[in-house]
Amino acid sequence: MRHTLAVVLAAVLLVAGCSSSDDDPAAEATDETTTTEAEATETTVATPETCDQPVRSDAVEAVPVEGVASDLDVTSFDGTTIRAHWFPVGDAEAPTVLMGPGWSQPGDTSQEGTPILGALGIGAMNERGYNVLTWDPRGFGASTGTATVNAPDAEGRDVQVLLDWVAAQPEALTDADGDPRVGMVGASYGGGIQLTVAGIDCRVDALVPNMAWHSLETSLYPHETVKAGWAGVLSTVAAGATLDPHIASANASGQSPGTLSD
Repeated sequence: MRHTLAVVLAAVLLVAGCSSSDDDPAAEATDETTTTEAEATETTVATPETCDQPVRSDAVEAVPVEGVASDLDVTSFDGTTIRAHWFPVGDAEAPTVLMGPGWSQPGDTSQEGTPILGALGIGAMNERGYNVLTWDPRGFGASTGTATVNAPDAEGRDVQVLLDWVAAQPEALTDADGDPRVGMVGASYGGGIQLTVAGIDCRVDALVPNMAWHSLETSLYPHETVKAGWAGVLSTVAAGATLDPHIASANASGQSPGTLSD
């Protein structure tokens, strides 16, 4: 329960920090915190000031996938190809929901039923008036690149490019140029990416992370004790994917001597 509350509070604080006015003392405190994190990680962190400016270029390279009306290959910031799946409500402008998949999984493309691990499906969200964008995270599915476990400067920036693309679509409701009205849903890996993106980009208006982690160290290595069962399952389901070598080495170390390197 405490883990769940921590994740929810983190999501609320991140989004509140992005949307607060300059006169709000809480906003000032959030700004100070994110600035410190930015200096420590060398990753640009979203603040209300940065989101008041025109955001990003609409010039995102996206190529339709032949034979699949919903699919397109989006070129990310570093040349990685991200396979995206676009399900607009119709011709009228509507808010958009980005739905990330679980670890090792491609983005959902089924317009019927409920995704694994809960959340509304694509069809149900369309019926409620939301465009839906899903995607195969880098290293998984039809996307290229190396999976680095929702790193801000890799998977986080991939989603920023997807936001750029959404903002340029005629079916997408926007709050400003380059700023789509958008929320995010998803469980586990698809929940973790929400917290990552919210920490670097204020264009995300709402988060619904389900079973997400706020720290891989406390979720998989609490009190310097490897969760060997979970680590083994996560490594098995990702077999054949392109993973950061630290992932395999951490699993091998955890399954044998039971400790992890820095």
